[in-house]
Amino acid sequence: MEDELIRGDSVVIEFELTDDNDDVIPLSDIDTLILTARAYADGNILFSKIKEDFKNEGNNYSVEILPEDTQELSLKEFVYDIEITLTDGTRGTLLGKIELKKDVTTHKAGDTDEN
Repeated sequence: MEDELIRGDSVVIEFELTDDNDDVIPLSDIDTLILTARAYADGNILFSKIKEDFKNEGNNYSVEILPEDTQELSLKEFVYDIEITLTDGTRGTLLGKIELKKDVTTHKAGDTDEN
């Protein structure tokens, strides 16, 4: 999974969870669901999300990265993983990266440039 994100904006990361038979894994079968973002794989944690931050509709899961999660971060690529542990102990990890970019518009709505 790879995305681009404007620093200070929101983005929703979406993914599917199915078992070996392509059956939906319901949220009630998930013990832990954690997203951890770092500047690099062994770097300091930039932000994280817990199970309560994730939404589930059918076999589609999503988690939103909020403006406050990225507004103070440096413009660069960062990595994240989503660790899933089922109630039966089965464990899996999804890996991804996001390139954090600067926005072009830096003034507030209604402001005008006078230069």
